[in-house]
Amino acid sequence: MTCIIAIRAEGNTFMVADGQVTTDKDEVITYSEPKIVEFDGLLVGLAGSMPVVTAVRKVLPDFAMELTSVTTSRALYTIVGDMMRSARAYMEPFIEDINSLNGEFIIANEHIMFAVNASGYIIEESKVFLFHRVVGYVTTGSGGMVAKAAIQASCSTASNLQKPEIKPDMESFIEGIGLLAARIASEQITSVGSSLIFKQLRKLP
Repeated sequence: MTCIIAIRAEGNTFMVADGQVTTDKDEVITYSEPKIVEFDGLLVGLAGSMPVVTAVRKVLPDFAMELTSVTTSRALYTIVGDMMRSARAYMEPFIEDINSLNGEFIIANEHIMFAVNASGYIIEESKVFLFHRVVGYVTTGSGGMVAKAAIQASCSTASNLQKPEIKPDMESFIEGIGLLAARIASEQITSVGSSLIFKQLRKLP
């Protein structure tokens, strides 16, 4: 169980996750699992059954270049489908019942942002306005729905309190909103830890 959040605005992409890993009996194994990895211009947040996480880590580099250059939803679905089939093929020699496994991950950069589960089902980003500018975000894990509500409420509140004469720093705001949403999720959901891990991709000049 976990909470992973990706949020972006104006080319800056931020991802945050708790580091807690628990058993199916809610026994904590570690508080500092590195659930976010970065390579080839992508942030990837991984959660779920260890075989699924391991398999996705293994096959993702083979598809990173295609993902960073994808331009249509149809192409995205095709690439992700191929990637998940490769992940299943990697697991088959070791796992008797692959269909019983659960896993979720988020892939994001300034151009793409989506969540995928172990079956290959894609959840595309949601959007909200912050200071009249579009913010995209995706949440997943046991704390995902709480985090989603926190992002929506935070953006709405900040926008309503904005003073016209002050130009907000969007990079700082999306980072703060992402961290706040993760902390709220950790307070509401016992399986979400309070030790947070985060990474950021800044817009290239």
